[in-house]
Amino acid sequence: MTARTPGQGPTHVYFDFFGTLVDYDPSVHPHERNAPHEFALRAGFDVDGATASVLWGQAWAELDGAAERSGRECSMHEIAAHYAEVLGEVGAEAATGGTPGAGDPGRTAAAARAGAAAGAGAATGAGAATGAGAAAGAGAAVAPASGVDERELDRLVTEYLDAWTANIRLADGALACLKDLARDHTLAVVSNTHNAELVPRMLRRFGIDHFFTDVVTSIDVGWRKPRPEIFFAALDTHGIDTGSAVFVGDNWAADIEGPREIGMRAIYVGAPTAGRFPVPLVEVPPLVRNGPGSPASASASASASASVPAQYGTSCRYDRP
Repeated sequence: MTARTPGQGPTHVYFDFFGTLVDYDPSVHPHERNAPHEFALRAGFDVDGATASVLWGQAWAELDGAAERSGRECSMHEIAAHYAEVLGEVGAEAATGGTPGAGDPGRTAAAARAGAAAGAGAATGAGAATGAGAAAGAGAAVAPASGVDERELDRLVTEYLDAWTANIRLADGALACLKDLARDHTLAVVSNTHNAELVPRMLRRFGIDHFFTDVVTSIDVGWRKPRPEIFFAALDTHGIDTGSAVFVGDNWAADIEGPREIGMRAIYVGAPTAGRFPVPLVEVPPLVRNGPGSPASASASASASASVPAQYGTSCRYDRP
């Protein structure tokens, strides 16, 4: 890629994936299949589907919540292993007199504890089903529960992700946006995800993988958005500075505030809220080309900047950590 010269404008566009290029259900409980329940039955745990879902939500909320707080990504395999541990806790308590059935008023302490976490687990989303990073908050991998076959954990991850991605669809305007920008920009995906292969697989599934030179994921970098490390990893991949790229995403903290903090402009395509005015994907290309920093005249740039203050992030200084 030719080095950026003053006034040239951005040469690269980085896209978030989930919620930006594709529409998806952020719930951690897909309707198509209860893979955690099937895993529990294969492992010999006598739990019903509702209880399995609650415990899966607990395991998810604990690890993903810690990753959210620390910025260190966790993997689907770690979540599956933690779920197996939680199942083991329930099984051990049941053996001493508790009953993990969902309808039993004497449910175990582990199952009762899971109830409070279930709501948080169901709401954990954007990276929702998204592989191998540092264990959240602890800095070390979560060991599988004793006696659980690693192949069974891998099977749980595969079957769960197959169910979770069943109803994902390409977002309106995504194809037109990518075709337009790919004519004169380098495109890449920068996504939070718990599984390294998930985003590339989805790009192939929707036939849009050829638009992107790179896929940078939190699980590969080890840090999730909005941490600056993941954005710098993308910039370093292309050998460019923050002024040469624009970020496009739907999550205000991860995709707008994160890039802004390191001096990268950002375009918001998420849900409208107070003071936040999204643009449809089909309108992103002209914003990239004609927004602040484009070769347009000073008056045109000022007009564009004034007309889209919340959609198009302004730059600020940030020293690389």
